[in-house]
Amino acid sequence: MSKKRKIKVFVIPDTHFPFHNEDALKAILDLIKKEKPTHVVQIGDLLDQYVFSRYSRTPSITPKEDVTYGLAVAARMWKDIKKIVPRAKCYQILGNHDIRLCKRISEKLPELADFFNVKDLYKFDGVKVLESDRDFLEIDGVIYVHGWLSKSLDHAKHFNKPTVHGHRHRPCIDVEGQLWSMDVGFIADEQSVPLNYTMSKLTKWRMACGLVDDRQPRLFLL
Repeated sequence: MSKKRKIKVFVIPDTHFPFHNEDALKAILDLIKKEKPTHVVQIGDLLDQYVFSRYSRTPSITPKEDVTYGLAVAARMWKDIKKIVPRAKCYQILGNHDIRLCKRISEKLPELADFFNVKDLYKFDGVKVLESDRDFLEIDGVIYVHGWLSKSLDHAKHFNKPTVHGHRHRPCIDVEGQLWSMDVGFIADEQSVPLNYTMSKLTKWRMACGLVDDRQPRLFLL
């Protein structure tokens, strides 16, 4: 009888392309090369889509540049990952920032909303893209979701299963009984305009990424 292959899931945190930290992204690619995961999951907020936000802003980038440059960086990332671990199963989760353009279209031009699907933006060779920002994955009994709740462990309680999420930018592993929840942080550039819509220095945001090795969570602070 052949031995069952151990599941090893590498989790890339909120990247907020194109407003990311390039050194942190390189560190993540180096970790993927070292850990050789069987699965790679980007946990959502792949793009920032800042020009479509509701926050006061003085954008130095056009809407087209925001999306096309962000997607170009994302495509480069996934291409690099596929070269490093060609046999790994790859998944793209969508976050609340990833659907900003779609929300603005629905609000301002609802008659055009049916002609535009969020998945039309996110197409990467060999990568499965989820359907919406509330969609989630389950791999080996662990839930992977972008997240929307204010407390990390609330996600595990919601699903009643161990859960990995992003959204909060506050890396941690919380445990309660048989449940655990891991927030994998973010790798956006805190000095960029989009990341200064709130007092980020007081929110305990930190660059990180995560790994679930045989259903056990591990954090890497970057």
